[in-house]
Amino acid sequence: MRRFLRKLGFSARNPAAEALYATAVGAAREPAFYVELGVPDTATGRFDLIVLHVFFLIRRLREADSEARDLAQDLFDHMFADMDRSLREMGVGDLSVGRQVKALAQGFYGRSAMFEAALAAPETDMAGVLRRNLYGGDETVSTPDRLASLSRYIEAQAKAVATQDVDDLKRGLAVFPVLPTLGATADVLDH
Repeated sequence: MRRFLRKLGFSARNPAAEALYATAVGAAREPAFYVELGVPDTATGRFDLIVLHVFFLIRRLREADSEARDLAQDLFDHMFADMDRSLREMGVGDLSVGRQVKALAQGFYGRSAMFEAALAAPETDMAGVLRRNLYGGDETVSTPDRLASLSRYIEAQAKAVATQDVDDLKRGLAVFPVLPTLGATADVLDH
């Protein structure tokens, strides 16, 4: 019944999904991404960083029990309900909101698949994935130092979220380690 209601556009509020999403958005708004790492401070750049952080959480939840997998779906649904609301607040017309949300969802799936492949296979070029996705191919902004810092951050986040207690996540409690400053040599997880 739950999936049927979702298809009709109805979903029950899940406080844990809302809390996880708020944590992911908070992490994605870290100024260092935009100021030091040069991620474009645009709707697309912010979306890409939210996708990245939600990806980490969904990846972890999908590895666990059915309750956690349901929470992953609720998190995804909450994210796109928020995207729908944001588009409407920006003045996007009702007739095109659905198309734009669908395009954002496809973007989420595409980016998630690329991040998953880059994390799973050492031969995958994480810098190339980041340059194409977070920097829109702009090589003047996606310098080797920035790409290396962001790659280290992603690898550290993937490890950190993968070890977070699923029961904590089910309660809406997630932690993203602090983003180090550009050029910092300390491991992200040491912060």
